[in-house]
Formats: sequence, C-alpha cells, structure tokens
Amino acid sequence: MDRIAQNIFKAIHEGKWLSIEYKNQRDQITNYWIAIHGIHVRKRSLSVEGFHLMMHTVERYDSIYIDSILSAAVVEASFTLNTVMPMVRMNTTAMATANIVNPCSA
Repeated sequence: MDRIAQNIFKAIHEGKWLSIEYKNQRDQITNYWIAIHGIHVRKRSLSVEGFHLMMHTVERYDSIYIDSILSAAVVEASFTLNTVMPMVRMNTTAMATANIVNPCSA
C-alpha cells in the first residue's frame, strides 16, 4: 500500500491531524494540516477541515482528491475533535473498486 494511503488511515484511526502537500487545480503546491471528516471512495476524495500553513486560515473542503496529495505525514501529539471512526469500517468491496487498500488487511 502506498505511504499516503497508510498515513490517511493512520490519521483517521488515531484521530490526528494529517500534514499534506497538495497540488491544487491551478497546479500550485500548497501545504495544509487536515482533519478528515469523510471519505468518498468512488470519487477518491476526502472531506476535510484544512489549516493552510502559509495563510494561517482554516476552511472546510468538501472534496480534496487523494491522487492530488503529493506527501502526507501524521502530526504526532495532535488530535481532532471530529473523526470518521464509524466510516473506517467501510465496505471493502467499495474500497477495492476504488483501488484503495485497507491497511488492516495488508
């Protein structure tokens, strides 16, 4: 499994922020800390609350694309108030359809 997917699952499972480097639709590379609120398997996207590290702003994003995340690392000693733990137990067939591997089965 790729390291980005592993870190996404780890951040969800541990309820921590995820530090990402993200390539947006304008081909700009931006850095965020994100709190993951939802996973959209078929669209290969996440709904998140994102803290922009350069502008020091927090915004809600309904859809950031997993394939546009260039790097990801769990922010240790952090925690999020809203996690998606009930969603982690999602249908493995849907995950396989979207080519997302469950780290618990790897």
